[in-house]
Parts: sequence; structure tokens; C-alpha cells
Amino acid sequence: MCRKLFSICLLLFLLLIFPFTYAVLAAPDQPDIVGGEEALPGAWPWQVALISSDVTNLYDGQYCGAVLVDDFWVVTAAHCVEDADTADFEVALGVHNLIKPEANYQRIAPKDIFIHPDYDPYSYDSDIALIRLQTPALITEGEGEGLPVQPLVLVAPDAGSLAGFLATVTGWGNQIAQPDPGGYDYPATLQQVEVPIVSNEECNTAYGDPDSQVITENMLCAGYIYKGGYDSCYGDSGGPLVIQMPESEEWQLAGLVSWGYGCAYPGSPGVYTRISEFTNWVTEFIERPDVTISKSAGALVVKPGGTLDYNLLVTNDGAQIDEQLTLSDEIPTGTTVVPGSISGDGVLEEGIITWNITGMAVDGAFSADFSVLVDEDFLDNEFYFFDDMEGDVDVWSVAHDPDFAYSDWSVTSMLAHSGSYSWFAPNLDYIGDQYLILSVPGVLPEDMLLRFEHYYEIEAGYDGGVIEISTNGGDNWIDLGPDIIENDYDLKLYNSNVYYNPLAGRYAFSGYQNFWIQTVVDLGKYAGEEIQIRFRLGTDDFFGLWGWFVDDVQIGSNTVISNQVEVHGVISNKTETAVVSFLPTDYAYLPNVGLWAEYPQPFE
Repeated sequence: MCRKLFSICLLLFLLLIFPFTYAVLAAPDQPDIVGGEEALPGAWPWQVALISSDVTNLYDGQYCGAVLVDDFWVVTAAHCVEDADTADFEVALGVHNLIKPEANYQRIAPKDIFIHPDYDPYSYDSDIALIRLQTPALITEGEGEGLPVQPLVLVAPDAGSLAGFLATVTGWGNQIAQPDPGGYDYPATLQQVEVPIVSNEECNTAYGDPDSQVITENMLCAGYIYKGGYDSCYGDSGGPLVIQMPESEEWQLAGLVSWGYGCAYPGSPGVYTRISEFTNWVTEFIERPDVTISKSAGALVVKPGGTLDYNLLVTNDGAQIDEQLTLSDEIPTGTTVVPGSISGDGVLEEGIITWNITGMAVDGAFSADFSVLVDEDFLDNEFYFFDDMEGDVDVWSVAHDPDFAYSDWSVTSMLAHSGSYSWFAPNLDYIGDQYLILSVPGVLPEDMLLRFEHYYEIEAGYDGGVIEISTNGGDNWIDLGPDIIENDYDLKLYNSNVYYNPLAGRYAFSGYQNFWIQTVVDLGKYAGEEIQIRFRLGTDDFFGLWGWFVDDVQIGSNTVISNQVEVHGVISNKTETAVVSFLPTDYAYLPNVGLWAEYPQPFE
């Protein structure tokens, strides 16, 4: 898939001069079928349409395909949902005609999206995602006026290359080959086309180099290599490529529409996600006890002899009742449980609190609390610097590259890790290089760690944030990425000749981090230096998202109280509370300067 929605005029021009992946169009115009025919209504009862949730008409809202594999679960291509939230789309089942949908068709909202952890948005490797539905699909045989709705079996993990199988692809995508003759014709009714599966070796050769590995082991190719003419196209992404097993005559899911150069173009067979490489992942995901667990601490810092409160929350996000759960939480070293503080019938034994929960319903939840007393002689943390952005910020400054966008970091109340305020830089839709600079007071002591909380929604792979350090007053900056010891950069930014980013080609924080995380950096090599820390957000000129928030920045030694809770083998997030005898000087109240305040801000 391409990155975002282009204008139709631009697409018509580009299709004349460039080959495309199936991702050229984002919602609502994704691939369709070329060289096929209309399917019989109900012939493919596992076919799903992904529909933009803000569009009532199915035809106008359909942008990708998907496959029903369980009454609660749908599988699709990761690129169909990589930038989506559960509020952005719905799934439609039991439908053949998108303009005049059949009676009793189902339109269900998603509850969760799970993109495969190895998905690569550049190569489309591991292009697969699971969608959990808010309510189960009604499985039917097509009684009365409605069409049948049935889940589809996945091919076995040992299915092999499948080369030589004649497969069928279905979808509502474009019916006109690309780039020749080009143009668009999106049908209202479900289409189908038969294409032969070819080996990965043949496919890599077709795409230019048999040793290039453009086609990875997680991909499958299908189509007529030399003559073209039959293929999936824009709008079919995420939809099924199915084969019929010779002996059982059972239909099985072999692939998901992923990418390709053009549509039905000679020498460029369609490329699909190879399901056999992900059958175990899908099966284990669907069948596992789907428990979510989170842990929170009542404070970021605590004094020796102080009290620290904990809360844990467990939810059953699975499709069935969880008959028995056992939670266990080991009490942090250097603390003792406050008598009477354990809620939820938890039992303390040999330093471990255990909760036994019977019969947690679907979407049910369990919450419990307890408190610990920190030992008076707990080793004190050397807390050199701390700022929660709630007061004066005279140690901070903001700037930007004057050759690019006139935009800067600002203090905002939109989102905060603690208190009311944090620093924020917007993910611009034009070229930008925004700097947030911390001038650390004095000379840095030995064995210091930089810790900061941050939250970001940044266009994955194209825009990103880095942290840098200067020891000469800002004349030169060094990337601190190699010194990160916890919660490292996400990925390497795409080095595009079309969409320029000042940080192109560098590793960075990029993508969706839908909760606050703490990144820890070892500053040990800079002991004895006067330093500045720079939070730097680089953006290209194509597409923007929300941005990058930074809060609760601290520099100190590594004396913390850590705690996690476990259930069903699932480990919660780790809470960390620094132990200090005193906090740095409190800062005066700073009013919100606004998201788009003019530079310089808030420093006059």
C-alpha cells in the first residue's frame, strides 16, 4: 500500500509513469479484481469488507477486504489497519452487493487491532493483522433472505510452497489493469478471479533479481507471469486468496492480498501474505486466554520510610469466560506490606500476594490495591535533576531549523504523564526540524541516568524523534540512541527522494505508542561535562499525525522500586518509583502557552 490517500488526478498521472504497489490508494479506494467475473452471491461466505465508520453507504466506504476466521476474529493485511483506530472502520459480512446490500447483512465494530510484530511497512513483510470484533459474527448457512456467513480454515503450517495450485481471489477492487490501460472501475458486486500460485524463486526473478529476496518467505505470489491480465488490484488488499484441497475439497485460506507492481501487469504477479507462515500465530492468538493486565504506582518518587500505593487491573478481552485466573505480585525488595491494605481477597505469603479469581466474564474486569512501606534505610537515590513541567521552565529552550517549518515545541495541557502539563511537538505535514533543549545545570556527576516519560503518535517510518547530547554549548550534537538502555528507538526512518525529512536514514521514535513509556539513557560517559539534552522531531512534507509529548524528565542514579504483576503467564507493565530524600526545588506555576503559540515560547 502507499502511504496515504492521493488525489485522483495525481494517481492518474503517476499510473502512467510508475509501477505501483496495491497500497496506492488508502481508504476508500483499495484494490479490486482484474480479468475476473462476478461471484455467485454467498459463494465465499468468509469474505469481509472493511468500511470507513463515518460512511453509511457500503460502496462509498469500502476500502479493504478481510477474512472471517472465527466468530470473534477477522484477519486482514496489516497495511489496511496500520494507521487505523478501532473507531475508524467497521467490518461488513454477509454482503455481495455494496450498493444494495442483502437482507440481514452484518456490520460490526472492531474491539481491538493486533498488527503482527514483524510487519515491515517498507517491504510489506509479515503483512498481516488480526481484528477482534466487539460482538461475535452470527454464523449462518444463509437461511431466509440473508447470505451465509462462515469462518474459513487456514492452511497448515507445513503446507509447503503451494506452487502449481490454482487459487481464487475475491474482492470489490478496481477491474481495470494498471498501468496499461489505466483508469478506474469499481464494481458494486463481489468479483472473483482464478490465478496460479508460482514459486518464490520465479517471483523474485520476475521482479528483477532471483537473489534479491524482494519476495520473502512470508510472501506468496500468484498470477500469470508472462501474459498478465488476471490479478487483484486497488481495493482488494487484505482479502482472501483461497485454494481447494484435493482430497477433502475443503476451501482454505492460503494468502492475503498484499502488494504488487501495477495490476495484472505482465512480469509482475500479485504478491500475497503467505498464511502458512502465520497459521500458528493466528491460532494461538485466537485461542489464548485474552487477558490484559496493567499496574500503576501512586507516585513517581517516594522518600525512605514513605508509603507507596499500587493498583492492578485485569480485564478479560477474550471471546469466552475465563474460568480461573491466578494473579501473583512479588513485593518489591526493601519494602513491607502495610497491614490491611490488600483488597480483592488477596493473600500474602512469603513475600508474594496472590489473588484467585473464578469465572471472569467476557469484558469483565478485576481491580485490586495494596500499599507498601519503604524501609527507612533504603539506599537513597542521587537525584541530580527533575522537572515535571508544572512550574518554571527556565532550564529549557525551544528552536527550529530556520530553513524549514516555523513551528516549535510548546508546553501543553492536552496530555500529561503526571500533573497537568507536558512538552509537545506537533507531527507536521510539512518539512520540520523542531528542537526542545534542556540545559542541565552544573557539571554532570558520575553514573547518571536520564529518564523521561513520553507518548507519541508519529507517522511510522517517515517522521520521527531522536534524543541528542551536546558537551560544547550546542555547537555539535551526538545521537544518544546507542546509550539507550530501556525502550529504544522503534525503527529506521525511510530515506526518500520524494519526501524529505531532516532525520531521514536515522533510527528514531516513530509510529504509535498508545501509552506513556519511560526511556532510560546511560549518561555515564559524559560525567564531568556540562551538557545539553535535545529532543528533536523531524517531519517530512506529506502527512502529519498528533505528535510527541515529553514529561517527567529526571537525571539521577538508578535507585528505584520496581514492581510487576503476572497472570496466565502475562506480565504487566513495570512500575518504577525513584527513592529520594528530597526533591529538587519546586518551580512556580506556568500557565498553558497553547499548542500553536508563536516562537519564542514560552521564553521571552
